[in-house]
Amino acid sequence: MTASAIKPYLAVGYHPTMPWSDYVSMKALNNSTLKHIEASPFEYKHRLQFPPPDNDVFRAGRAYHTAILEGEGHFHALYARCEMRRDKRTEKYQEFMRQNPGKTILPVDQFDGALQAAKVIRQRPMVRQLLECTGFNEVSYSFEIEGRACKMRIDREIPDNDGIIVEVKTKGRGGLTAADCARHIAEYSYHRAAAWHLDGVYR
Repeated sequence: MTASAIKPYLAVGYHPTMPWSDYVSMKALNNSTLKHIEASPFEYKHRLQFPPPDNDVFRAGRAYHTAILEGEGHFHALYARCEMRRDKRTEKYQEFMRQNPGKTILPVDQFDGALQAAKVIRQRPMVRQLLECTGFNEVSYSFEIEGRACKMRIDREIPDNDGIIVEVKTKGRGGLTAADCARHIAEYSYHRAAAWHLDGVYR
């Protein structure tokens, strides 16, 4: 896959306002796909050919990111809190969807959990400063590595001095010790993601 695989209007460079749908449609290598080669080249090829469908885990992750990065107002504009069983066969749920057009419908635990996480996180002075200072959320980059088209999407970028990259990560319930953090970083290869982001930004 070469850099020419990137759509012309998504040429190599910095894309601060690119919609998520456009980013997903870009035919380029990214960190999320490359991680599968750690298992095997066959799994990597399979993921390229058959990307996983959207599901509750992905939707919950996006909800947490929105609540934390964008704030409660933007979150309520994009998500709806559903107290009933989400069964499209029932008239009651169909009516609920009609009342919330264009919104992602979340079960109560995910909806409330995202708002609570954002509230707790924003109480920390350093984090609040990073989230409230001048910056850009959900920033996309397209770049090349040895002639291959690559892409990445950063949670938040702050153009201060040499620049600051902010990434939001979630980890179940309970606190984390330093040892827990180290294990979590190794398990999910966050160190590789950090290297990928830095490489992309400075190319």
